[in-house]
Amino acid sequence: MFDQPEMQAVAEKHGVTEAQVSLAWAREKGVTAIPKATGEDHIEDNLASLTVELDQDDIDTIDAIDETSREVDPDFGPWN
Repeated sequence: MFDQPEMQAVAEKHGVTEAQVSLAWAREKGVTAIPKATGEDHIEDNLASLTVELDQDDIDTIDAIDETSREVDPDFGPWN
């Protein structure tokens, strides 16, 4: 997902990483993500995602990405 040009554009617009955009998008969808962190830097990056505020255009852009591969895809997910 992070290699999608749309995600890269939204990340660049906000000056953050694609991972931070992904976490912010999940939060906008009502999902509480528990991201893996391999070190203190990653933990800080994950926490910094809480300050990312996506506008409706950002959300619509990400929603329009035609990528259906999911690590976990529960029936109750807000994307289903």
